[in-house]
Order: sequence, then structure tokens, then C-alpha cells
Amino acid sequence: MTYDDVLRESIKDIPGSSFGIAGFLTRTVNIVTFLAFSISFVMFAYSFIQFTTSAGDEKAVGKSKKTMTWTAVGMIAAFLLQAFKIILLKLLGFEEGLFL
Repeated sequence: MTYDDVLRESIKDIPGSSFGIAGFLTRTVNIVTFLAFSISFVMFAYSFIQFTTSAGDEKAVGKSKKTMTWTAVGMIAAFLLQAFKIILLKLLGFEEGLFL
């Protein structure tokens, strides 16, 4: 057995490692969550600008409120995805803490 094989075998089930299902799940969910929160931040800024420049136009105000609502829904979904990842990893026996 080579050194690489021993190393690969010893870290295959560590969350966040590039080996094993826990590492794949952790990395994938973290990337999706980062992208979702980044897009949500940009959309909140866009809807705020849209709201402040609407000058009382009911159609523009309604559009900005709708954008802000769906942005909040997206942020909640991203948060729930992160929570689901933590719960799933804890059920699988990984007790590494919040930032897996």
C-alpha cells in the first residue's frame, strides 16, 4: 500500500474532504448556498433601488415588492438547504460542528 492510498483511506469520510459522500455533499451544498445568498443580496439591492426610484408608481412599487418577496423566499430556501445538510451529516454520524 502506497502513502497516497493510506492518506486517501484515512480521510475518505471526513466532512469537507474531497473523498466520500460527506465531502461531496458538503462541498456541493456550500457552493449552492453561497451562490444563492450572493444572488439574493444582489436582487435585494436591485429591488430596493427599484422601490426608491418608483416615485409612487403603483405598478413599479408592486413589481419591487414582488421581487423582494421572492428574494426572501430564495434566501429562506438556501438557509433550509444548509440546515438540511447539517442535519443529514449529523444523522450519518459526523459531529464536526456547524461549519461542516
